[in-house]
Amino acid sequence: MSLPRRKLRRSYSWWNGDWYGWWAVYNAGGEYTDFVDSWSDVCATISVDGDIGIVDIWDDTCEEGTNLGYIDVAFKPGKTNNGRMLSESGYFLIDDVNSGDWVVDPGDSVVSRFDQMICIHGTVVEHDNSENWVEYIVFLRPWGMSWEDVRSDACEDMPYSDMMPYYYDEWYVPQMNGPMPDYFDFDLGEAA
Repeated sequence: MSLPRRKLRRSYSWWNGDWYGWWAVYNAGGEYTDFVDSWSDVCATISVDGDIGIVDIWDDTCEEGTNLGYIDVAFKPGKTNNGRMLSESGYFLIDDVNSGDWVVDPGDSVVSRFDQMICIHGTVVEHDNSENWVEYIVFLRPWGMSWEDVRSDACEDMPYSDMMPYYYDEWYVPQMNGPMPDYFDFDLGEAA
């Protein structure tokens, strides 16, 4: 008599934790047209529970206790053993993020040559006025990881020729070996 086979559950723990990088308005319409090519440093926490999770993301313009987005996500198999992350519901910047709006696969991405970098690309449209919309792009790496390989790369085939977070040297490097802060505090010259 043989024992019944159990289905192996894939671990998506690679995603779990604190992340740092930057985001930009890639394109926009209506009231947001003037924000095209604006960018900010960003932090995020990805919390994983089995094959679901939550992304809490904020940038250097957010006050303590506020954020840019809060997105429920699911994890599925992808090009690598790390799998891929897909949005389920939530909000980012001006409106809702829906199921499948985010498909983030580090093994099948414009930034896949950089170790442990993810790229989130999406568009949000205001419910009340569809002429107001923002297409955004977010680049993240685990908190504490160096970006010097990105700095030394020509980035000629990347979405931007300069792929470094703006406050990398002044803000991130001095504290990258400690815990990620809850918000950006540049007045103190250090994390809050």
